[in-house]
Amino acid sequence: MKNRGFTFVLLLALSLNTSSGQEHLWSDASALTIPHRRFETGFFLTPARYGISDSLEISSYLLWEYFIPNIAVKKFWGLNGDFLISSMHSLYSPTPFLRFVSREKTGGLLPPDNYVPFFLVFDSYLLVSYEIAQGHYATARVGGKLAFALGDRTNDYPAYRRLQTIDYPFIFPRTAFLTKTPAFAPDGGLSGNGPLVWNLEYETSFDFFYFSVRDNLREEDFTCSAFEWSAVMKWHISHGVSGRLGVVYSTGTFPFGRSWVFYPLLDIQIGFGGLPPP
Repeated sequence: MKNRGFTFVLLLALSLNTSSGQEHLWSDASALTIPHRRFETGFFLTPARYGISDSLEISSYLLWEYFIPNIAVKKFWGLNGDFLISSMHSLYSPTPFLRFVSREKTGGLLPPDNYVPFFLVFDSYLLVSYEIAQGHYATARVGGKLAFALGDRTNDYPAYRRLQTIDYPFIFPRTAFLTKTPAFAPDGGLSGNGPLVWNLEYETSFDFFYFSVRDNLREEDFTCSAFEWSAVMKWHISHGVSGRLGVVYSTGTFPFGRSWVFYPLLDIQIGFGGLPPP
C-alpha cells in the first residue's frame, strides 16, 4: 500500500512539472542554450547571458568584471543520436583580483609584496547531455584551463616575493595553477537538472579539478586535486524573475594537507525576451 502511495505522489509530481514547465526558457547546466534574444543576469553568482541565436549565447560575470574581466560563448552543435552536444569557451584575466587581494588590510589573501604577472586564461569544455526523462538532463563536461603570463618577470624577484597560493577551498583550485605558467589544468564534471513541481527546478553537479602547483617559497612542484558537489533549488517565479538557493561542498589537497568547507549559494536572476510571439 505504501508503494502504491509513493507511486501516486511521483506521478502527480511529474504531471505538475510537465504542465507548468518553462520550456527551457532559463539557462541550466545542460548542453542547451537559451533562446534567441533572451537576456538574463544574476546579481551574485550567475553570469549575464544573451542569446545571439537559438544555438549560440554569450555570457559574462558583470558584477566581477572589474576584478576578473571575462567573456564566454556557448555553442550548441546539435544532436548525435539521443545526445545533445555543445561546447563552451571563455577568456578571462584573474590579475586584477590577485593584485587587489595582495594587501595587509581587510580583504588581504596574499602578501602585499607578491609579484603578480598579467595572466590570460583560456578555457574550453565539451558538454554532452542526455535526456533521461522528460525535461530531466544528465550532462558530462570535460575540458580545462590554459594559462599564460604575459611579460612575466617572476625570475627577477626573490622566492618570497613570487606568487603564492590562496589556501582556501573553492579559491585554491581556481588560482593555484597560476603559480606555474604556462599551465594546463584539466577539470570536468557531471551534472543533473530538471523540473520538480510547479515552477521549481533542481540542479546538482559533481566537479573534479587536477592541477600542478609551484611552491615558490620552498621552490618545489607538487600536484593537487579538488572535488566539489553542489545542489541548487531554482524557483522560476515568472518568465522574468527566478531565485536560486543551495549549497556547495568543496574539498581538496593543499600545501598543508586536506581541507573542506560548505558554502551557501544564493542568487536572484532577472530575464527578458526569448518568448514566442503571442
